[in-house]
Formats: sequence, C-alpha cells, structure tokens
Amino acid sequence: MNSTIFDNINRNSLKNKTKQESLYQFYNRTSRVDVERVRNLLDQCLGNFPVNEQQEILSRLRSNDDVDFNSTCFELLLHETLIRKGYILKVHPDVPNSNKKPDFFVISPNKEEFYLEAKVFFDESAQVRKHRKINNAVIDYINKHPHKNFWIRLEGEPKYNKQAAPKVIKKMIHNWLDTLDPDNEPTFGDDSYSERKIKIITLDDWSVKISAVPQSASMRGNAEELIGSSFSDVTFLETTDAIKAAVELKAKRYGELDKPYVLALNCLSSFGMDHLDERDALFGYPDPITLRRYGKAVFYNNGAARNEGLSSVWMFRGLVPNSINTCIQNLYINPFAKLSSPIEMLCFPSVTIDEKEINCYKGESLKDVFGFPELWPSD
Repeated sequence: MNSTIFDNINRNSLKNKTKQESLYQFYNRTSRVDVERVRNLLDQCLGNFPVNEQQEILSRLRSNDDVDFNSTCFELLLHETLIRKGYILKVHPDVPNSNKKPDFFVISPNKEEFYLEAKVFFDESAQVRKHRKINNAVIDYINKHPHKNFWIRLEGEPKYNKQAAPKVIKKMIHNWLDTLDPDNEPTFGDDSYSERKIKIITLDDWSVKISAVPQSASMRGNAEELIGSSFSDVTFLETTDAIKAAVELKAKRYGELDKPYVLALNCLSSFGMDHLDERDALFGYPDPITLRRYGKAVFYNNGAARNEGLSSVWMFRGLVPNSINTCIQNLYINPFAKLSSPIEMLCFPSVTIDEKEINCYKGESLKDVFGFPELWPSD
C-alpha cells in the first residue's frame, strides 16, 4: 500500500486555522511551509508503519475528530521514534490473559521485549471541551464579519450554557462599534489604552466581554477578520488528577502480562504540565519534613505498592507533529513493578525514586532522535 495522508492538491491558502476547522482540514489545505514539512513527516511515519495497519491509521487521521487525529499522530510518532532507535514493533499483539490488544509489542536492539500502550489525555473535562466546541462556532462566525473601522479584542472566554445565535451576536457587536469614533478611541501602545471602553455583549445566557481596537486609516474597510486579539481567563486545572485517571484506565486493561508493560501518556493541555504534576501523580506528594511521599498515587498508596503490573510510565508534554524539537519526555520507573522496565529504554530521559530521593537521568531528546534543525518545522 502506497498511501499519503493528505490530498495531492495545489495549496495557496496562508490563512490561520479557524476555531471550527479540524486539524486534518487545516493541515490539508494550508500552503504554509512549516505545515508542509509536518505533512511530509507524517507521510514518512505512515510509510514506516506496517502495511496491513495503514488503512486504519488513514481513517482515524481523516476523521476530522481532533482527539482521534492527535491520538493517531501520537502512535505514529512513538512508532517512528523507536524504529529510528533500532527497535522492532508489532502492532496490536495478542496477550496471554485478555482478548484486548495493546498498541505495540516491542523488541529492543538487544532483544528486550515489552508491551507499549499509547494514550492521549487532557486536563479538562469532556464537558468543557464540548462547550468550547460550541463556543468556537460562534466565535468563527463573528470573526468572518469584519467591521469597517474596528477590530475587537476578546477580554476573556465567553460565558454560556448553550449555543447562542451567532448572527444576532454579530449584529449586536457591529451596532456597538458603529457608535464609536475610530479617531478618538485608544489603541495598543497608547497611554490611555488601559482606560479603553469595555462592552459586555449578552444574549440569553451567553455573554462575552469585548473592547474596540481602532484600525489605522489605511486599513479601514479592508480588514478580513473582526477579532484582532484575545485574552483567555485563567483556568485552574487538576493535572495530577488527570494523569492518575489516564493511568487507571490503562494500568490493568490487559490483565497479567508476561512481559514488561510501558504506558506512554501524552498530555495535550492548553496550559501545560510540569515535572511536579508528573511526580506528584506517579510518586505521591512530598512531605516537607520527612521528604517521604504520601497520598494515593499511581505507584504508591502512602508507601504501599500500587499497579505492580505497570513497569513504567513514559510521559510526554504536548507531543504533536510540530513540537518534536521542543517536547519534554520522561520515563518514570515503577519501583514496585513485578517485571522491570526495559533497561534499553533508559536511553531516554528517565526518573527513578528511592526511599526519599527522586533521581533524574538525562537521555536522548526527540530532537536528538529525529535529527531535525533547531527551528524545525519553521525555517
């Protein structure tokens, strides 16, 4: 099978991704050079994937579901990372005590064998993502209708319980902007910008706070979009809980295994995940006096072993095709694992814990493995 993921078409669009547009749709239509490099990489990853599995991969990537797209890209990039290191991977292997099949059976260059499962997770609820999808439809609509004299700045995330009528909201915004004089309103950089007029547009239980940004005289009547900039509200996230929940879904999914089991987790968060989130979720919270870890974590429950069938958790912070050079990854070793984590996997950055101390070991980054230029995929 000689397939490409994206259409063989002439591309001449440099427009930014809209909020409603799926990742696949954006990657498929844009002519941006950096995205072309990402398309070429994904096609290469697909070409290195087992032929009998490629059709399923194509279907998932083209589904226009961003969760499916990101999950499939993660599997492709994991596969590509390991084969570049000389590993051999079999897709969807049989296991001894379950009818379910993990993503990969892996053989290292020195013949270590283990199972590898990939999972993408988010640190926000499915309900929040659903609301954002509904909201994006409204934002995309009003953005397609520029005003003759002003852009608007979104001063926070819209507040809503159900989808509002985008045409009515657009009209309300334009009606307000029509009352303003573009020559007398402050713009970015003005000393008086902090005193700019703020308007709350409300329709039923939907509301958004906006301000007006006057266009320069040469731009008036020529703008292609309404929204000039936006500022998101601060959101407090329970990333440690999201990590624990993601592990619990997969830790015992395949029953008792005959080989080490490595779970690769990729956090796709708008706000990011750091090493403290990872360590607290996997090892527990540190006691400031004794330095021991406490609480119910992935590997510990106040010092007692948990999830002994899980050999290690390979954490990735926002791995998507264009973040290969910058993505941080760490392999967290389960100190209580019945089957030890593969030794050769320690070529990647890894983290272990003894009685009191967490020990970090530097390994190869994804940038090292792929060998891309410093600013890839940009120039």
